[in-house]
Amino acid sequence: MTGFKEQMAADLDGVFFNTAEFAETARLRYEGRAFEAAVILQDMTQIVAGFVNPRGWGYKAANDIDAVYEADMTMSVRKTDFETQPQKGYPIWVNDVFYEIVQIAEDCGMLSIVLTRRTE
Repeated sequence: MTGFKEQMAADLDGVFFNTAEFAETARLRYEGRAFEAAVILQDMTQIVAGFVNPRGWGYKAANDIDAVYEADMTMSVRKTDFETQPQKGYPIWVNDVFYEIVQIAEDCGMLSIVLTRRTE
């Protein structure tokens, strides 16, 4: 019998990050490292207020105060695709487009990274 954690890990690779199912391959650049990863990109071009975004996931400001921020996209990616943990406020390039990391949530080895587009 497979446990919940084992099944979740299998589903991440076999379903969610399977490019024949939900994911797509994206070119990422973070902290000087360029690499490709299977990601799920969700356009969010709107204002996200407080603790709830359009996907229904809660996000909290670093100082535990309700936050209002502009978000252009949410990127879901395996945590293991990064050599170092992505950090809020840091730049990241997704498919050669420059973004700033607005918020990060981690769950079962998956990172949900909220991004806002920036100009270099």
